[in-house]
Amino acid sequence: MLHPDGDHMTLINIYNAYLQHNEDEAWCRTNFLSSSALRLAVVIRAELLEVMQRIELPVSPPAFGCQDNSTNIKRALISGFFLKVAHDVDGSGNYLLLTHRHVSQLHPFSSYRCRRPQLSPPSWVLYHDFTVSHDNCICIVSEIHPQM
Repeated sequence: MLHPDGDHMTLINIYNAYLQHNEDEAWCRTNFLSSSALRLAVVIRAELLEVMQRIELPVSPPAFGCQDNSTNIKRALISGFFLKVAHDVDGSGNYLLLTHRHVSQLHPFSSYRCRRPQLSPPSWVLYHDFTVSHDNCICIVSEIHPQM
């Protein structure tokens, strides 16, 4: 289920796999996923679709296999979370958070660290969470490019 474009797209893959398995709780347990979190995602998506239809926004089927769509999703995430950007300062995965000026590492469960063979860390990332600890971690990370 790992997506080459990072954790955000991996989460979309997980959501789609959950739907393909008919929202099965046993499948969630087998894959160490939270069925309650995935059920909530289904409810939230339905609510968002309802709002889009109510205000007459066009709704099209998702095209997650397409690189352009992946780029558009990242652009949407950047527009909403532009303060959650970090830059690899030394090429070894030490990320400087641009707003907090803290240095952090990718979380050990990030898709970038779980890949085999492990690739070099991305230069620029968008992250969802920052955990302050002895090894400051950024979680739910996707590679971005400054020109995005």
